[in-house]
Amino acid sequence: MRMMKNQKAIQFKNINHYIGIFLIIFHLFGVYFIRFSQYSDYVVNLTSFNLIACFLIFFLLNKKLLLNIWAIIIIVFGMIVEIIGVQTNLLFGTYSYGDILGLKVFDVPLAIGFNWLVLSICSRDFISIFNLGTKAKVILAAIFLVIIDLIIEPVAVSLDFWQWEGGVIPLYNYLSWLLIAIVIQIVLFKAKIETNRLFSFYYLFVQLIFFSLLLIFQ
Repeated sequence: MRMMKNQKAIQFKNINHYIGIFLIIFHLFGVYFIRFSQYSDYVVNLTSFNLIACFLIFFLLNKKLLLNIWAIIIIVFGMIVEIIGVQTNLLFGTYSYGDILGLKVFDVPLAIGFNWLVLSICSRDFISIFNLGTKAKVILAAIFLVIIDLIIEPVAVSLDFWQWEGGVIPLYNYLSWLLIAIVIQIVLFKAKIETNRLFSFYYLFVQLIFFSLLLIFQ
């Protein structure tokens, strides 16, 4: 019985590696087609499908996640925060989403709510490898999310994921990100939501390498 469990654990670990490596290669091709080919606009317009596929893979490898009430609360919280931000311009500055990210609710793509959850979990899982107290982990995970946003923002604007008034990203956008990220990390650490940490590392690496390369070759 124990041997069977060990074999299943090894098989599941291997699946994580296979899918993770596939996503890395797939997104490297994405960088090439977006920055160095004549099909750039076509590939960018497929972004919503890529996001859906990545979210599906993430949740299939974290099957209990969408049944967790705290995970659902974070998705809804992320959407509410973004809706308030878009409708009032108070939280992040004056910005609006384009049509590339797919279906919208009150001018905010549904994908954004899921993205808040997935990136927050990945940040928590990464910071959790360090031997630190919970408060330090919460702060560092939130700061790490802001660093991710610093990389994503200029690329997202260049690809028309969203646009800022006057083309300027206000400083308090990042301050708001930090405060909201702290709230989400407190929930994640307190709720102790179980996740597939290995795939979180892969997913995080894919996002960082994808947007970093797009930023470098912008």
